[in-house]
Amino acid sequence: MPVKVVLGLEALTPPRTGIGRYTAALLREYLAMPQRVQVLGMRHGVLVDSPKALACLVEQEAVISDWRGPAWKRALSYLPGIRTSYQFVRTLWGSSKIHRLPHKTVYHEPNYIPPSLDCPLVITVHDLSHLVFPQYHPKERVRWLERQLPKALEQAAKVITVSEFSRREILNRLGLAAHKVVTIPLGLEASFRLLPPEVLTSVLARHSLAQQGYVLAVGTLEPRKNLARLLEAYALLPKAVRRRVPLVLVGAKGWHTTPLWSKLDPLARRSELRWLGYVHDAELPALYAGAAVFAYVSLYEGFGLPVLEAMGCGAPVVTSQGSAMASWAGEAAVLADPEDALSIREALLCLLEDVELAQRLRARGQALARRFSWPSCAEATLAVYTEVANG
Repeated sequence: MPVKVVLGLEALTPPRTGIGRYTAALLREYLAMPQRVQVLGMRHGVLVDSPKALACLVEQEAVISDWRGPAWKRALSYLPGIRTSYQFVRTLWGSSKIHRLPHKTVYHEPNYIPPSLDCPLVITVHDLSHLVFPQYHPKERVRWLERQLPKALEQAAKVITVSEFSRREILNRLGLAAHKVVTIPLGLEASFRLLPPEVLTSVLARHSLAQQGYVLAVGTLEPRKNLARLLEAYALLPKAVRRRVPLVLVGAKGWHTTPLWSKLDPLARRSELRWLGYVHDAELPALYAGAAVFAYVSLYEGFGLPVLEAMGCGAPVVTSQGSAMASWAGEAAVLADPEDALSIREALLCLLEDVELAQRLRARGQALARRFSWPSCAEATLAVYTEVANG
């Protein structure tokens, strides 16, 4: 008999970031194995049980650059109590649907906070950034997670996290029993690989970029991604280097970005920086593959999926020492102190000037990336569902 699972699908709402990619990948893998897992989806309290509808949700993607929804909807999301109200409605609608499902149907919430449902529960906690760096999140989100996450952890039969770095943080900070927390690394889409020259040339031409002619950074524009310090480090590079390799930012505008613009504008006026906004998934592999260096010096991550994607596409990587990324990618990247602009500058310059080192790291990164796959992630997660359903 297949394991019966309801997967929370809130994170599929565009623009799709790391948790959205994770959710979509699990859903896609489980739709391909109906003999072993019967997967349904729960979105906005509505149960989605049609495989065709679920497959459409997997493929859903924002095609408008920097899509963030209507302004009124964004403003509404920051109102005090709005998350609690939405959670109440989500639970009210979802409970009636769950009660009609077969006994031992497992609910998996891939985005921290599940609705309050009377069924076996698995949740994924990607990181604890709201505790480690609360100042880098909207206040309402921090209050929401501080109130709701302890209850969710108590209710959950198993907690999945995405790296040993995050697992240690969860055990040390939240005091959960070690057997309850399982590490399952993220995977890599098959599209993140070396590309035929004609594909690479076509995408780069659309953005007026030259192969090996730019430094790339990918991620939502928010304080935790440490983009302001990356801009500061880039500005310290020799003028000739900045003219040769502009800095290209890819990612939707997030929150608390005012300090970022003060550093971004001078570079943009000198044509040393370009912000492409939100870029469709189909173009990301070429942007990674064409970069002279990929820089991801985030202050805190649970895993750091863009680093894996960049390595899969053959880009040499600079990332943060002492981070989750360093814990699994350290030997295939140049590590920099994310709180020191000079350290980041030296790491960038090292890869931009040392061609042999860049080539070695390209090869190491590709070899490392091949160890991570979404089928492996889905298999390990399915084993957790089976354990919980039988427990």
